[in-house]
Amino acid sequence: MLGTRQRSAKRHPTGLPLVPLDVTAHHRGALGVIAALPGEARSLRKSNAYWGGSRPEVVLSGVGPRAAGRAAEKLAWAGAAGLVSFGYAGALNPALKSGTLILPDEIIDAEGNRHATDRDWLRGLGAAIAPNVPVITGPLLSVKRMLASAEDKRAAHVETGAVAVDMESAAIAVVAARHGLPFIAVRAVLDEAAQTLPSAVLASVDETGSVGLGRLMLALLARRREIATLIPLARAARASNQTLLMVCRLGGPRFGLVG
Repeated sequence: MLGTRQRSAKRHPTGLPLVPLDVTAHHRGALGVIAALPGEARSLRKSNAYWGGSRPEVVLSGVGPRAAGRAAEKLAWAGAAGLVSFGYAGALNPALKSGTLILPDEIIDAEGNRHATDRDWLRGLGAAIAPNVPVITGPLLSVKRMLASAEDKRAAHVETGAVAVDMESAAIAVVAARHGLPFIAVRAVLDEAAQTLPSAVLASVDETGSVGLGRLMLALLARRREIATLIPLARAARASNQTLLMVCRLGGPRFGLVG
């Protein structure tokens, strides 16, 4: 594990640090893995039993590029051997189903800049998980504002050619490049391209990525027609979580990174 010193590190109820505050590298070699949402981090936590004593340093950053970049910067200064953007993505390619694993070969940011992922690392991870987990490659769009509607996702796919979208990977890629660290993104499709995310759920997510039950119930009272959409979304989340857990178990604590 990375050596850390935290005077007042804010922690999520999962027990994972939201962002390590005073981070000092005492030894190097562990990966830094950034997850924005508690559901994404759950697969990493469940994999501890399989990884044994060698584990990556996992930070639950919260949602969005600013939070992810801050977490990545702290991990980089702590001596991480590489950075992983880990979690869900929204499909832009209409052929992709919930649970599909995406290992993007490049990240496209909101300004159209392209950030390459580490090809050798991707090759190593792909070899470790194949043939148990089919892999889709291609560009991943990383935006500042969530693309929740099918119309927005369709437009983004046509404009950029990206296969999927998230909100954190570009910020992490920039930090990795600045520190000379290898970087990959590991993303499982949650919402399909034709699926519009329920506005009640979006209104219930706080800055840590947690869904407040009270907020959700109030939002659903005002949007009763969205209640039926929660069941397919829950199924999609299960498929995505199964994929992420399989990647963790097969890829190991270094996610196929050699060296």
